[in-house]
Amino acid sequence: AAQALDITLTKRGRHKGVDIPMCGIPHHALDTYLHRLVKKGILVAVCEQTEDPADARKRGSKTVRREVQRLVTPGTLTEDKFLNPRQHNFMAALVPGTAPSVGLAW
Repeated sequence: AAQALDITLTKRGRHKGVDIPMCGIPHHALDTYLHRLVKKGILVAVCEQTEDPADARKRGSKTVRREVQRLVTPGTLTEDKFLNPRQHNFMAALVPGTAPSVGLAW
């Protein structure tokens, strides 16, 4: 993502002896960066901090816990601001059922 957005890739601590790469963006700029990444066909995992930095320090870590809040791909966008109003935007869902059946919605 850092290369696609032309921003600096940094690192934040180590896990099992390996650097943890990170290229965060300010939350208020999410829409701008998200749109750029999705237009390039990149799957985006939107993560948020799930603990206070002070709690991370208490457990001896410089890295604050984060959890994935949303996965975004060109096929999962539903926000009008990201869609072209002059073209159809179809969406379908396929759910496995008891073999050999499946559920389909479109």
